[in-house]
Order: sequence, then structure tokens, then C-alpha cells
Amino acid sequence: MVSLPWNSSHHVFSQLHPGTTYQFLIRARTSKGFGPPTTINITTNISAPTLEEYDGTEAFLNETATTITVLLKPAQAKGAPISAYQIVVEELNPHRTRREAGTVDCYQVPVSYQTAASGGSPYYFAAELPPGNLPEPSPFTVGDNKTYHGYWNAPLAPRKNYNIYFQAVSSVEKETKTQCLRLATKGATEEPEVIPDPAKQTDRVVKIAGISAGVLVFILLLLVAILLVKKRKLAKKRKDAIGNTRQEMTHMVNAMDRSYAEQSTLHAEDPMSVTFMDSHTFNNRWKTLFCRNLVHDAQRLLGLNTVAGFCLLSAKTATFGSS
Repeated sequence: MVSLPWNSSHHVFSQLHPGTTYQFLIRARTSKGFGPPTTINITTNISAPTLEEYDGTEAFLNETATTITVLLKPAQAKGAPISAYQIVVEELNPHRTRREAGTVDCYQVPVSYQTAASGGSPYYFAAELPPGNLPEPSPFTVGDNKTYHGYWNAPLAPRKNYNIYFQAVSSVEKETKTQCLRLATKGATEEPEVIPDPAKQTDRVVKIAGISAGVLVFILLLLVAILLVKKRKLAKKRKDAIGNTRQEMTHMVNAMDRSYAEQSTLHAEDPMSVTFMDSHTFNNRWKTLFCRNLVHDAQRLLGLNTVAGFCLLSAKTATFGSS
């Protein structure tokens, strides 16, 4: 209880907790005693969360050409629970004024990587994490090419310098408090020269050689298949040609035999016509000449000796008949 003089208009209460509602009873007193009290409820403003300080380079864990791994520690809430943790990447430009190491100005306006790249913003939010994701100190890799709560954690450019900030945010209704801390600075690095691995090169050569050999084997098999098909077609054509030749020879020999018989009949009826011997001699010569030409053509085109045997048999038959 606090007593104030009659002409006081205010009083400051200290050591109150942020984000806490207090009830105050106010009453006036005269020479006759206290009057009825008036009750007032007042809620104190929330405070920014408290981030634990790091010892030296404790926050820095690892670094590559496009990433940097830092240690994140959970914050302590003051008057309001932690709403989110944010990782902010600030690109250091030699033509831009750098922030002081002890500055308390945090990044209140969220900016995505795409917006920063197109709009020229010096910073962007690489990630936003819910408080449940950080119950204890945990590593986080800036530039891991993943998306956190809608913010793309893009790979860092090897030839650029960056500051990495860690922010803790508390929000109650329309009031938001943010506390930030610079965790590490990533300097520009030259991209390492890629030296080919001899073992990988050997494997690549072996793979290429295997593929080439497979292609050659396939082509050879295809050619063999084409040759077999053509050979079968050629054999079929030869077989058909032999059959046709035999049929033509049979028809022609039969025709000559019929002609010989007709001439013999005519000679018997008319002795003054061509004599039997003349007709027989003419037919035999004609048959011999025909067979010679036929044998020559068959041997030249088909490489066969069957025609020669057939003609020889026909000639012998004709000679036997004449005798």
C-alpha cells in the first residue's frame, strides 16, 4: 500500500513483470476516514526476449563455399511467450555503411530472398522457426537450399561477405518485441579448383568403352540378321527359278516330241514329202542346239548342272528312238 499526499497526480511502481496484469485499488481519505475504493486493472507492456550471449566464436561451427553453420540457443521470454525465431542474412557491401557490432536495431520487416534480390535490399530472412523447434541449443546451416516457413534459405555466394543474425520475437495482440544478435560473419572465399579424380575418370572410360562395345555388338547382330534374310530370299528365288526352268524344258521337249510324231505321220501318208530321216535328223539337231543354249544360260544364271543332265537324257532318248 502506498500513501500519497493530497496534491499528487501520479506514482511509479517499479520491479513489475512485463506482460503482467495488475489490479490497483485507489481510495481517498479525509478527517472522517476512507471513502469507497476505485478498482483499475493495468497490464504492463511486454519486453523483448533475452538471447543468451556467446563466448568468443562459440556460435560459429563450420563453413563451406556456399554455407555457414552456426549454433542457435533458445531465448528467454519476458512478459510474452516466444512467437518465432528468425535467421537474417545481411550482405556486406563495401559501398554501404556497416552496422556496429553492439547495435540493437533488429530487422523488423520480413524480406524474402527473391524480394531482396530484385529490390536491392541489403538483407533477407533465410528462415523462420517456431519456438518448438529450438528447445535446446542446436546447429543451423545458413545456405542449405531449403525453405523454412516460406523463406528460402538460398546458398550463399562464395565471392560475397555476409553477416548472420539471430532474432527472437514475442508478440501479444498488436504488440511485438524483437531481440537480435549477430552470430557470425562469413568472408568471401575463392571457389576451389576442381581436380578430376583418376578413379572416377577410369570408371567413366570403362563405362564409355562398355557402351561402345554393346553398340558394336548390336550392329553386328543386325547385319547378320539382314544377311540371313537376304540369303533366304535368294535361295527361294533360285528354287523358284529351277522349278520354272524344269517346267519350261518339259513343255518344250514334249512339244518337240509331238512335232516329231506329226512329221512321221505325214511322211507315211506322203512319201514325197520330207523324208523320215531328214525330219529325224533335223529334230535331233534342233534339240541338241536348244539344249546347248539352255545349258549355257542355266549354268551362267543359276550355276546348275541339272539342265545339262536333263538335256543329255532327252538327246539319248531321241537317238534310241531313231535307231
